[in-house]
Amino acid sequence: MVAISSLASAGADTRSVLDALADQADDAADVPDFVYVFYGCDHNDHIIHTFLTDRFPGAAFLGGTSCAGAMNERRLWGPDSIGMLLIGDPAGDYGVAAARIGDDPAAIAFGR
Repeated sequence: MVAISSLASAGADTRSVLDALADQADDAADVPDFVYVFYGCDHNDHIIHTFLTDRFPGAAFLGGTSCAGAMNERRLWGPDSIGMLLIGDPAGDYGVAAARIGDDPAAIAFGR
């Protein structure tokens, strides 16, 4: 079974926003296997990375910054926000990579 949780919070202090997200993550039933995280460009990405690796060991991460902040099903949170989408799917095959597509994208995607 796949479990999905959408979390978001806003504020100027990265650690405070992450504390609020940690509280929300405590309410999520499953441990995520994949975490999308996007945040306003003024947040400290090193603090966010440390939070993610400590809080969700073994999960794959994909993230980046946004000048307008995070958006979820409730609203656009603004430029001082951090948003996360947690996907719990132990049977899933998630990963993050980058490569030139070239003439055969499938070969790159499947490592042929």
